[in-house]
Amino acid sequence: MAAKGPRALLIIDGEAPETAFLGAMLEKGGYSVTISNVNKSDLPPSLPPADLLLLSIDSGFSTCRKLFKVLRSEDQTRTLPIIILADREKARDALREMWDDDTDLVFKPFAEPELLHRARSLLKLSRLRKDLQLQKAGFQRELDDRLQAENALKLNEDRLDALLSLSEQRSQSEEDLNHYVLDSCVRLTGSALGYLHYVNTEENGFDSYVWSKGAAEACAARKYMDFSLTTAGLWAECMRQRGPVICNEYATAPKKRGLPEGHIPIKRILSIPIMKSEKIVAVLGVANKPTPYNEADQRQLMLFGNRLWSIIEGKRIEIALEKANAELSRLARTDSLTGLANRRTLSEFLSLEWESCSRKSEPMALFMIDIDFFKRYNDTYGHQAGDDVLRKVSKVISDELEGSAMLAARYGGDEFSAVLPGADSGAAIAHSESILKRVRALKIPHALSEAGAYVSVSIGIAALIPSPEIDSDSLARAADTALYEAKKRGRDRACLSADQAQAMRRE
Repeated sequence: MAAKGPRALLIIDGEAPETAFLGAMLEKGGYSVTISNVNKSDLPPSLPPADLLLLSIDSGFSTCRKLFKVLRSEDQTRTLPIIILADREKARDALREMWDDDTDLVFKPFAEPELLHRARSLLKLSRLRKDLQLQKAGFQRELDDRLQAENALKLNEDRLDALLSLSEQRSQSEEDLNHYVLDSCVRLTGSALGYLHYVNTEENGFDSYVWSKGAAEACAARKYMDFSLTTAGLWAECMRQRGPVICNEYATAPKKRGLPEGHIPIKRILSIPIMKSEKIVAVLGVANKPTPYNEADQRQLMLFGNRLWSIIEGKRIEIALEKANAELSRLARTDSLTGLANRRTLSEFLSLEWESCSRKSEPMALFMIDIDFFKRYNDTYGHQAGDDVLRKVSKVISDELEGSAMLAARYGGDEFSAVLPGADSGAAIAHSESILKRVRALKIPHALSEAGAYVSVSIGIAALIPSPEIDSDSLARAADTALYEAKKRGRDRACLSADQAQAMRRE
């Protein structure tokens, strides 16, 4: 037998007389020949390897059909070229149904050149067809790889766009930022739902629960959301492990704790801890992706979670700084004991309102207020009691002017002042009389007061229409002079400056 060349398997049905002839002819043509005799009651379960099969059929065609079925059912011979040798009169119609692209039919008797030509042609055609199939498979793999790469690039672009968009939303509220991140993570991982739960400072429970769009409405178990770390289910496993957790087979997960009544069914889940300086601040997760979660999904959640917390932490720091600055500004402009404006604030306010009233030709009034015999009160009842009196009197003054554009201030010691833009003499007197009554109504005992048995105040009033020819200091001097007059007349009273009082008498 020839040592090299295509492997030809010659299959003979029964003891056909052409066995030796066909074997010698094929070897002469350059084939390595294996001969196998097959009877209709003895079909082989498998065949030896071969590049070309020659099937010589002399008897029942049912045997031929069964044998052909065996040949075509084996993976290693499914596309193997087959030449069927059969009698012309018996075989034509019966064998046509078994023809395919890798099958040829040669009728007996045949000529040696014809059979060899048929064998070479069929073998060549089969090889070309296999090469074409391999090329097609290669092209398909290349196309699939390219599509996969394009899809991955598109997904990365979408993720980058979403992250950039998140960075541009710093001015949005925390609620809007939370929902943007959740909906982006759900969309970019192809998940059905997402959740973001903020962790308390002790890291043993949760302060708030946020759900992706539609998930909250679909999950009736939200009313049970009050978990500690010991009672939370698989979604909080990332906290217990302090790292990302992927579970693609929730039904068989060993650490699952079951779902509350009404909870959305879970197939697979991915959750990560959002951390700041080794401290867990939140849990971010997605669930029910149609395909298994992978490291790319995990990285995406980590990028979004860390960026979200960076923005939220920055916003909280900014808010805290604004509050601190506002408080510092308030303290710098406020008297710490009484809560009224301090003297500096009073001066700035008086200057601004003086210019405003001057432009509008509107009146302005100024009060100077003293607590009567306050030093005696302090000496008798102590400084703590004195401070309490200062607070109570200051509240009377601020309550009287509350809701208006007027400003009450602690001028110094037991002295107070108030600026009343838009108030003429009549309005100023009405406010002063109300303040006197309110202080009397406090009924704070004052044994050493010469104005009565209780704490009282004296008020000096000045009112005029500001003009460029005079300054605000003149208003303050007039009110101070009126206060001196109120004390001179016995205290516990309000006095209008002499000029305004005289003008009112003429009217």
